[in-house]
Order: sequence, then C-alpha cells, then structure tokens
Amino acid sequence: VDVEEIRLQNLDLYQTRVFLATTLKRDEDDVKELASVLFQRTDGNLFFLLQTLEVLQDLSFLYYDFSSFRWDFKVDKIQKKTRVADNVGQLLSSKIEQLHRDVQQVLKLASCFGSCFDPDLIQQTKSVLFIFEDVYACLASACEEGLLLRSADRRYLFAHDNIRAVAYNLLPKG
Repeated sequence: VDVEEIRLQNLDLYQTRVFLATTLKRDEDDVKELASVLFQRTDGNLFFLLQTLEVLQDLSFLYYDFSSFRWDFKVDKIQKKTRVADNVGQLLSSKIEQLHRDVQQVLKLASCFGSCFDPDLIQQTKSVLFIFEDVYACLASACEEGLLLRSADRRYLFAHDNIRAVAYNLLPKG
C-alpha cells in the first residue's frame, strides 16, 4: 500500500474563527473572542485545536445548550480557569494518563513498535509492562478516545505522530 504524507499548515486567526463557526454552527461574530483565545493557545494547529475543544467540552466550558438548540461556551472561564496545556504534548500526556492503567500501558508498549503495529505483537509482549486486561479491549478503548485508528488489514496506527511520541515518553526511563 502506498502511503502519501500530507503536511497541513496551521490555521491563521481568521481560519480558526471560520472553523469554530462552522463546527459550532454559530455566526463568525459569535465565536470571534473564542477564536482569539484558542488561536493563542493552539497557534492554529488543527490537531491541537480539536483536542482543546474536547477538553473544554469535558470541563463543560463548551456545551450544547438544549434550551437554545445550539453550542455555547464560557469564554471568561476558558480564559481564567482552565489549565489547557501550553502544548500538544502536555495535553496528550494528560489525556493518556487519565485512561485506565492497562490502556496506558498498551499505548506505551505499542509506541515501541512504530506508528503502525500488529495487535498480536502487543498481545505477545504484554507481560513486559504487566498488562492484565484484554489487549484488544484496551485497543478498542484507545480507538474510542481517538488515539488509535484501525486499518483494514487488522493493524492499528497512532492517529497522530505526537500521540505515539507522548506515549513513548511516558515509558519508564532506564
């Protein structure tokens, strides 16, 4: 299978505003301040922007308001009270560390085998990191979190190079 690498440029402030308006189904003027805050935090990195939106939703600073039937947000709280990571590595590290211990361990072990790996290899080597849960259930959980993707040939791959790098850096040193 031929793989073609596509490099995406970061969004500028205007593109960030259009992206948020489209994603949240709001007018561009409605998301102007939010776009400014998130652009400062993500530098327009689309992957980081998506991860940040997910964290904000988990914190209920971005939420669907059923009374008005639209997405809403609390820019003041996003600015003042969140500790959204300053870089994608910190954000991903925090996300991985919140997962079940065995899911974390599977991600760490998988990171040793490259961006794409065979789940049977993880199954065969799971004792290295004392993984007690079903490896395939852990992989499914990581896929649900958007950290892994499953290919048609039953292999798994990290959804982004930064995810693999962060998982690898979480391995014990020495």
